[in-house]
Amino acid sequence: MRLNSKIQNLFLEFICLLYILLFVYAAVSKLLDFENFQVQLGQSPLLSTFASWVSWLVPIIELILALLLFFPKWRMIALFAAFSLMVMFTAYIYIILNYSSFVPCSCGGILEKLGWTEHLIFNVVFIILAAAGILILAGGVPQVHRISKPAALASIFSLSTFFSVGIVAVLFILSEDIMHHRNNFVRRFAGNATKVNEIDLKFSSYYFAGIANDKIYLGNYTQPLLVTTLDTLLHKREKFKIHPSRTDFPFQSVQVRVLPPNFYLIDGPVPIIFKGNIKDCNGSVKWNGSTTFSHYQLIDSLTLAIRSNDNLKGESQLGSLYFGNKSKARFNENLLQKQIDGIFDVDVG
Repeated sequence: MRLNSKIQNLFLEFICLLYILLFVYAAVSKLLDFENFQVQLGQSPLLSTFASWVSWLVPIIELILALLLFFPKWRMIALFAAFSLMVMFTAYIYIILNYSSFVPCSCGGILEKLGWTEHLIFNVVFIILAAAGILILAGGVPQVHRISKPAALASIFSLSTFFSVGIVAVLFILSEDIMHHRNNFVRRFAGNATKVNEIDLKFSSYYFAGIANDKIYLGNYTQPLLVTTLDTLLHKREKFKIHPSRTDFPFQSVQVRVLPPNFYLIDGPVPIIFKGNIKDCNGSVKWNGSTTFSHYQLIDSLTLAIRSNDNLKGESQLGSLYFGNKSKARFNENLLQKQIDGIFDVDVG
């Protein structure tokens, strides 16, 4: 009997130690890469709208539970809390895998190497360990205490599981409702982004100008006429300089767009559009009209999608600009819905 009791106590210590290591490691990993952790929560279909406070709450709870598990006096409470927390994590993964429209990135650290199914199994194992630790502690409690009775333990386990799953389910329902009807500018990206290659450009003044034929084209705000090309493996870098046919315009915000075999040198506030071939780098004036615009995107070789301002109302509006032989700008006032001023509240930048 003494030997059995000794083995149970050793097993209990082992369970507590495992949980302490898990919670400390998980919390520290989150806090060391806190910005990335917040981004991952922001992409979660369950926690998008609650990412700001959940990202702080989870590591804090994990550290508190790790501390409580050190002290025998608080282990029963700490293990029940750990049990509930792991049930929440498991319910979260189950909903992600079965009811979510997409599966986001996993958590950080070593556990990031595990897939979601492996995470599910990992969590279930720790739920069983927490339950085993609670049963061992309850077995050492005098019979006069209600916690030592099987019926009481079963009720507490059931209630803990019910409320833990319920909290996660409610967060999922609320988050989806807020995302669709009261979105606070959180944007989700379905699927997992995988880093294939990387390159240090040294400066933050580069911007994306286009991609085609296994080449990436980058413009540079500080050198508006310079275009940098990279292969898709980011191994080979080349540069070419655009030579516009005229430089007598009051340029304000020149940017390059590339749609092979052509490049476009565009300044919306002027407004002016140069067009040229990538091979010779010479750009000639393709359009110089009266319709100014602040944001734009090439639709095809002769059409831009643009954001401009209504001359009468002063509100932002979306439209298209055809800069072929018979240039024409068309706007649709109904694409942007005014909330307050029609400028900042419909910003599409």
